[in-house]
Amino acid sequence: MKISCVGVLCIISHTLCVFRFMVQKLFSLVDQTSVPDNPDSLQNHEVLLPGHLITIYLKEKLEEWLQRTKKLIEDEINKNKDYEFGNVARVKKLMDKNPAKQISLAVENMLETGRLNTPIWSRFAAEGRLDGSVREA
Repeated sequence: MKISCVGVLCIISHTLCVFRFMVQKLFSLVDQTSVPDNPDSLQNHEVLLPGHLITIYLKEKLEEWLQRTKKLIEDEINKNKDYEFGNVARVKKLMDKNPAKQISLAVENMLETGRLNTPIWSRFAAEGRLDGSVREA
């Protein structure tokens, strides 16, 4: 990887700016013109936004679909040792056993009902971090 002189200067400049900020913060803490960061402050808490929840749910549903597809393919290969992926009709028939439409239907259902039925969501609810439903802000 080749880095130009301009790129190196930008990296050094950014590093120096961060270092300068850290020194300024240290001096302001010493002369008590600022207070230390409070870990209990709301600005330091993570927030689960609706987009994050939908992304997590979609990721889980895609993983489940891929696992089912993998199992179908493995079962078909074990059953028919001469299975060829070049035969589009056979591959399509195999993929029709596990339609991708299930993913969109699951997301639509989640958006309509506000309920997330996934292992991660169940774990959140069991830990008391979430009550199992999505609330509008």
